[in-house]
Amino acid sequence: MFSERLKRLRKDRGMTLDELAEQYNQRFGGGLNKGTISKYENGRQEPMMSVARNLARFFGVTVDYLVDEDETPAGSVVIPVLSSLCAESPYYAAEDMIGCEEIPARVASLGDHFALRLKDDSMMPQMKEGDTVIIRRQCDAAEGDVVAALIDGKEAVVRKLRKQENGGIMLVPFDPSCEPAYFSREERNAGRVRLVGRVVELRAKY
Repeated sequence: MFSERLKRLRKDRGMTLDELAEQYNQRFGGGLNKGTISKYENGRQEPMMSVARNLARFFGVTVDYLVDEDETPAGSVVIPVLSSLCAESPYYAAEDMIGCEEIPARVASLGDHFALRLKDDSMMPQMKEGDTVIIRRQCDAAEGDVVAALIDGKEAVVRKLRKQENGGIMLVPFDPSCEPAYFSREERNAGRVRLVGRVVELRAKY
């Protein structure tokens, strides 16, 4: 139903209610606030169709998917498998594409996705070199999420995200023998590190 799908889409993007309201209003010229979105997500209020259309556009899904509980996209969608990322959108060059993976259309409808081939064992034992992770593109994520990040515009890493009260973040490998990387609020604002997406699936190599 609409309330559940809206809440899931927002959380999948790592957004707070305030952030969704702010970004929606910037894109569509106002109309939403934190309280209204909360009512939508709790099922206490239904949106006008114009708002539903805008929310569907915002999250990159169909209106039918957002408002019709019976619609489940069928089939699959092909996404690129990348060996590395780059600083410019869409974050990879043609030579970085080393293959393709298929994901369910239902998953693809929740946002833009790509896959990344892991180059080291820093995320052992859960993930190892040669494994492929499916990533939903988003510029922020929740505390504890596993994310793909770009460091200094050239080094692509997959790490667990730890947020600091001072606005900094820490990118933590699963392997305790590897050092976590800390970036202050100032370094984030200067572009030293950029969150590119959240890992939504691991496709391990056996």
